[in-house]
Amino acid sequence: MHVTFERTGEETPFGTVLLSHGYAEHSGRYAHLRSALTRAGYDVAFYDHAGHGTSEGPRARVDVGTLIRDFGDARRATLAHARTPDLFLFGHSMGGLIAAASTILDPTRLRGTILSAPALRPSPRRPLPCPRTPADRANQPRPRRGEGSLEMEVSPCRATRRSSATSMRTRSPTRAACRS
Repeated sequence: MHVTFERTGEETPFGTVLLSHGYAEHSGRYAHLRSALTRAGYDVAFYDHAGHGTSEGPRARVDVGTLIRDFGDARRATLAHARTPDLFLFGHSMGGLIAAASTILDPTRLRGTILSAPALRPSPRRPLPCPRTPADRANQPRPRRGEGSLEMEVSPCRATRRSSATSMRTRSPTRAACRS
């Protein structure tokens, strides 16, 4: 595994974002996001998961445990070369599962985790609280403003193609990238 870095032109970046791509993808598909993040003042680290893109291994064969361990190695390599202690993880689809697992297994030195359509599924033992009527939808949780942060409660029934996070700081990488 080879972690590649793209650095912002800023002398002191707002943080470093480690990208984790989805199944049957490669890091090259995220060039637009990397560019937006560096323009917004973030350094970006990325690599191709085993069996994807330019990495070695059988094509598109997934061993989630190995991918999570590899991502932990990528986190350590990223932090070793980071110009700031603020590390954000970004994962899409399979990469969202990997980033979420990595966050749960080792939350140290993380400033935030951004998940885009993560490959997660709810527990089959718990029914989903999906709204059935317009009145039910009106009672769904809404974003609330806190001290310097925007917290979102995300309904599992409102899956979208946009990134969602359980907590977003005012100067989070995804908000900054969306403005660029």
